[in-house]
Amino acid sequence: MTGTGKYEHYIEIWRTPNPETLDTFGASVSVPALRFASWGAFEPIGTREFPEAQKRHAETTARFRIPYPDYSFDPALDTIRLDFDDTTSPPTQSTWNIHGTVPTDGRRFELTIEVSQIL
Repeated sequence: MTGTGKYEHYIEIWRTPNPETLDTFGASVSVPALRFASWGAFEPIGTREFPEAQKRHAETTARFRIPYPDYSFDPALDTIRLDFDDTTSPPTQSTWNIHGTVPTDGRRFELTIEVSQIL
């Protein structure tokens, strides 16, 4: 399955629950939960862009662009999972920390998410 146009990667936003979140038995919940999924564009930051990225977030190594969601991001709790190849078993995935979000070109039709990969 593939996306259309410039959105060719399927991304998922996962949220780690607050430590105060308890399950039905009263134990603390620490398993991330899927909050949002969308087709998006993946853009690694090239060497020409590193000085610009360091002005904003020194850790930023890539960007995702997605249609503007009805979802607010919390960089402290949210991570992005990207499936590079879903035909392999297990699927080839990567996980990314979110550093910040900004509307693309200042408009609210597309959101740019600045990230760094979790190794």
